[in-house]
Amino acid sequence: MLEQLAKQTGMPKEGLEKTLGMFDGMSDAQLESSLKTMAKVQNVASKFTSAWKSIDGVMGGNLKIMLIVGGVCLIGVLVLYWLGGDSSASAATESLQTAARKLNEETLVAPSHETGEGTTTGSGSAEDEFGDEF
Repeated sequence: MLEQLAKQTGMPKEGLEKTLGMFDGMSDAQLESSLKTMAKVQNVASKFTSAWKSIDGVMGGNLKIMLIVGGVCLIGVLVLYWLGGDSSASAATESLQTAARKLNEETLVAPSHETGEGTTTGSGSAEDEFGDEF
């Protein structure tokens, strides 16, 4: 009978004998308590499993990847915070404004094909490679 159960569960026969041996020395009250606890654990685990499957289905099977990426991002934010990064909104706004200014300066000076230098029109707007203003 153990050989048949081992084939069904995929466990080795020795592992099944060891598991059954743990239950062999228990009294009826201990066995009943253990079985009730196992049933409760299995009930909770099945709820988590069904929730995982439904959320994973909504996310197209990418829930594990999304959780890993979210965890890495969270760890990155925490590390930056602990290393003394400024978490104020004004610092973030200032950084975004600086980046926008730099990007704006780069787009105002467009490369010229003849000279290799940037050219701008009299109004300060840049010309594209076809001679049209943006």
